[in-house]
Amino acid sequence: MTRGRRDGVALMLLHVLTIVILCSTTNVQLMRLARAAFAAAPTPYSNNNADDIPTDDQRQALPEDVMMKIENTKLLLQDGAMLALVNGSSTYSSAAPACAADRFDAVSVALNSVGGLLLEDRLSAASHEVSEASTGLSACQSALAATAITSAEKQQATAILKQAILLLQLASLSLNRLEKLPIIEPPMNAELDIIFLQSLEFPSGDNAPKKSRAIEGCWRDGTSCQFSKCGRGKRLPMCAMGFAYGVTGGAVGLDYVVTNDGDDPLNPQPGSLRYGVGLARGTIGGVWITFDHSMIIQLRTMLWIRSSTTIDGRGANIAIGGQLISVRGATNVILHNFQINSVPDTDTVHIFGGSTKVWVDHMTSFDAVRGLISVLKQSTDVTISNCKLWNPNFNMLLGASDSDIGDKNMRVTIYRNWFKDSKQRMPHCRWGFCHVTNNLYTNWGFYAIGGRVYANILSESNVFIPGMRQEVTPWFPGANLDPYFDDSAHIVSHNDLFLNGATFHQFNQSFLSNMDPPYASSASYPPLHSDLHALPDFLGSCSGAIVEHSILAKCRDLVGFQ
Repeated sequence: MTRGRRDGVALMLLHVLTIVILCSTTNVQLMRLARAAFAAAPTPYSNNNADDIPTDDQRQALPEDVMMKIENTKLLLQDGAMLALVNGSSTYSSAAPACAADRFDAVSVALNSVGGLLLEDRLSAASHEVSEASTGLSACQSALAATAITSAEKQQATAILKQAILLLQLASLSLNRLEKLPIIEPPMNAELDIIFLQSLEFPSGDNAPKKSRAIEGCWRDGTSCQFSKCGRGKRLPMCAMGFAYGVTGGAVGLDYVVTNDGDDPLNPQPGSLRYGVGLARGTIGGVWITFDHSMIIQLRTMLWIRSSTTIDGRGANIAIGGQLISVRGATNVILHNFQINSVPDTDTVHIFGGSTKVWVDHMTSFDAVRGLISVLKQSTDVTISNCKLWNPNFNMLLGASDSDIGDKNMRVTIYRNWFKDSKQRMPHCRWGFCHVTNNLYTNWGFYAIGGRVYANILSESNVFIPGMRQEVTPWFPGANLDPYFDDSAHIVSHNDLFLNGATFHQFNQSFLSNMDPPYASSASYPPLHSDLHALPDFLGSCSGAIVEHSILAKCRDLVGFQ
């Protein structure tokens, strides 16, 4: 039987299951089971027919497929019959000790850990947790089958367990397939993107503000260009700079407008942000997402971004919270002019899994347990610019582990951000090249800029205004005598401005001649603000999401170009 025919039979059986359920006397309780059954059905990107799907699409879609099945499993286990069983209030609870509350607590812990492990690209560990949860549910299922008691409630619990175990088995298959996928560096731009770039007539030149030949009077100044006629609408990529220079996002793709603030991860509704993000799946040119009006969006699960996607918050006040934005194995992504905050357990924007050409611009981000924006696991050619970032502890991590040698090819531009009131990692860089330029630092704690394992960090034309600690780097007197202190990174300061007694210990500064950022062209080099003493006022007003016209007008005046 062919795969397509098998999938059709599976879907037909699910429809039959739904009809049976609707005719059942216990249909109210079983509707949740039917919904989960459809979630387990073959999808264009599930493990059932993924052989025909491009590797890059699988790399982006399979983690979302896993998390959808995990969320459906958790939903099933909240059913009343299951709660009665676990809480010991059913007539057969005592006969099934494998279904006791402590056993299900262990299952919950395992399921809740899968998302974090996926973000760390620890696929084997995630598979182990899914297997542990499945084993726990199977033990409960066997114990129920061995009891002599019969009741409708027991039948309901047994059916739920069977469906939950099936979901976890499918999640395990998706994880196994994900582990076997090779990491293939995607092309810098698809053919359509190259045509689009040529139509923009990107200028070349030195690191001064760049005047475009395409639009008379248009200046690529690094900050206000994004809100001018130069970068209006889908011309936004014209304003990109740094290592993400050349990114186009969804400029040659579908136009999509978010009209409501709802979020249903299991069944995304048209008009929602999650539905729009999903349109990039398999779409030539991707998707360009804008917003109909200002709104607050509370994500219920992490939002997985696919290649050739732009989320453009200009013209509205957009605040996203609840869960993080995840960019895994994607290329050609723009996240622009919105706020994301209040994310428990993780960071706010997680770029990993070999993602390339990602531009995060004019974002306001704060209040996340594990940090704000992270670039990890063989991702490269990323620019983080014009953002306002503050967090009680961690801020920005570039390279997650000393053992991630693949990050030696990582290239990240950190440009015109305001790092404020954070303890550390602004950024912390491992292995790769981090160009930290024209940023404002205020009131850092342990350190502002740090690095390990042979990272190359060029700190250029930044302004440092200390509060809790004066030293910018993690260096301290006697650090060279500490056997655990890693001083292998090259951390060099060039033309920085140090105010109020700030100091900067340079690591291996003799390598300054080798610290020129490896940009593909001079046009990639971010334009630098000519007056560093004016930079604090400039970034104090112009960093982060800009939603007021009065602020925008001030930024244009401060940058010196209309």
